[in-house]
Amino acid sequence: MLYEGGVREPLIVLNPILFKPAVINTPVCNYDFYPTFMDLIKARPNNQQFDGISVAGILKNPSKSTSPRTFYWHYPL
Repeated sequence: MLYEGGVREPLIVLNPILFKPAVINTPVCNYDFYPTFMDLIKARPNNQQFDGISVAGILKNPSKSTSPRTFYWHYPL
């Protein structure tokens, strides 16, 4: 459906140097990219708060998991 918010779109990450091939069922959103990139390059944010979470740990170790979270989309009429 148009208003699903893209919840069922696959995210493909390819970096054979950092990650082993795996299928991971953890839901992520585009606002998780920035914290993940910051984590991968080991950058320290200066009093910066993120809406998303880093999924670098899950990409490096697919058996890890994150705490469950809920995604919300608002479509005003």
